[in-house]
Amino acid sequence: MRPTDRNARRAEQATTPAPSALRRTREQPIVLATVFLTGAGVLVLEIAGSRVVAPLYGSGLYSWSALISVTLAALSLGYWAGGRAADRRPDATLFHGGVLVAGLLVVAIPWLARFVLHLTEPLDPRLGVLLASALLFFPALAVLGGVTPFAIRLTRPAERRVGAASGLVFAVSTVGSLLAAMATGFVLIPNLGVRTILTLAGVALVLTAAAGFLASGRVGRASTALLLAVTALAAWRVAGAAEPASALRILARTPSFFGYLRVVETRTFRMLTVNGIGRTTCRSCPA
Repeated sequence: MRPTDRNARRAEQATTPAPSALRRTREQPIVLATVFLTGAGVLVLEIAGSRVVAPLYGSGLYSWSALISVTLAALSLGYWAGGRAADRRPDATLFHGGVLVAGLLVVAIPWLARFVLHLTEPLDPRLGVLLASALLFFPALAVLGGVTPFAIRLTRPAERRVGAASGLVFAVSTVGSLLAAMATGFVLIPNLGVRTILTLAGVALVLTAAAGFLASGRVGRASTALLLAVTALAAWRVAGAAEPASALRILARTPSFFGYLRVVETRTFRMLTVNGIGRTTCRSCPA
């Protein structure tokens, strides 16, 4: 082969992207979108979780300390386990499967909350709220924590671009968390019930997994994920329709520096609400 031919071939190879580079270019938007939504899911869980435990433990210092502790512990385990899993099997199917599992765990929280709170009620309030938070939120948060290191591995950064790729993934995840924190606290909780928020968040994660499966060519898995999302929505609608309306009485109401205070009562409990959000609950005394 003449030198000119060799030079021409080298130039052609230099300008033609390798198959791995093309695959990386196609997968990166999907991975980043998934990281954005899973980052949002973490903050939705943490903030909405305060409303889940509030009927028994209130939303004071103990509840927030427990929720933050459980969140940090779960994310730490998720980062470690997700990184190890990504090194052993850097497969997009496993990545999206983890998102699917996380979504189903989030959907299950409203269904398990009453049982878990009843289970922990006899315990000391500090131990009870910590155990309840761990049982309800730790599994989903740990799986969500594993998404970030797995995403970094799937982007297949070049050796000199590992820092930039890691920074981009963490930045996208944090922006998702930021927007979710504002949306959950300012919009969702004041206007929607906790069951609705958690169900929709879980379904969003399941649909994210379905889109990832579809983009990876796993049509069967995408169809299964879509069916699970529809089933979760149907169960949520049926549960909402079947839930009996409680006989709610307003015992007292007054504006205050902290917001609009109301004391409401049903046949089983009394609750102090601030701007419509439950703060402290106690059992009603029989008449």
